[in-house]
Formats: sequence, structure tokens, C-alpha cells
Amino acid sequence: FNHTYSHPYLTEVSDATIRNELSKTETILQKLTGKSTKPYFRPPYGARNAHVLDIAKQEGYRSIFWTLDALDWKESSGQTAAATRERILGNLKPGAIILMHIGDTITGSILDDLFTTITSRGYTIVPLSQGL
Repeated sequence: FNHTYSHPYLTEVSDATIRNELSKTETILQKLTGKSTKPYFRPPYGARNAHVLDIAKQEGYRSIFWTLDALDWKESSGQTAAATRERILGNLKPGAIILMHIGDTITGSILDDLFTTITSRGYTIVPLSQGL
């Protein structure tokens, strides 16, 4: 999964910058993991348009978007773990792709419980490649 190198608004940068952002991240993650990020990428901030999607497609990527933003990234603005948990559980449905972040404390504090609760409700958590 490629999310770019420096997290720019892809709709506001040049074609060369879009390509470089994807390529630089691909190279780094390939070296670290031995695996490609292709074919999936998620544009930072969800900022995409037909042109960005076309450039990404030319580079071998398919844009993936979320169906629910957990809002865990709003922790510094008062978002709580409890509110995030309830937002996710209250909006579960088959095929959901939930956007969560690792740069906060909310996700780490609720993830185990979320997985347990989600599976207890009869859902199966699958890799993106299987869910699509």
C-alpha cells in the first residue's frame, strides 16, 4: 500500500512530483520488506481527481478509498478512544474499509478490542486484496 513519501496534496503538485512520491515510497518499502506496494495506493487527505488517478494508473496503482474515517487522527482536537470505537462499531457493514492511523494513541488502545468485537458480531477481517 503506497501512501506517498511526503504526504502532499496530489491534486496540487506536478505530474513529476506525483510519480516521484509513488516511486520513492515504492523503492524504500521494497528495500525494507522485499514486497511491492503495488497495486494499491491511498492519496493523502483523500485528495484525488481524474488526473491524479490517471497518473497513478500509469505507474501501476489503483486508488483505494475508505468507507469510514474513524477520526482517530483528531485526538489532539478532543476525539476520544471511546468515541472512535463507537463511530466504528456504529457504522460496520459488509465491505467496510475503515481509515485508521498509527500516529496517535487511540488506535493502539482500541484495536484489539475492536477486532474482538467486530469478529464477535459475525464479521471477518480480511486483507484488502481479499476484501475487494
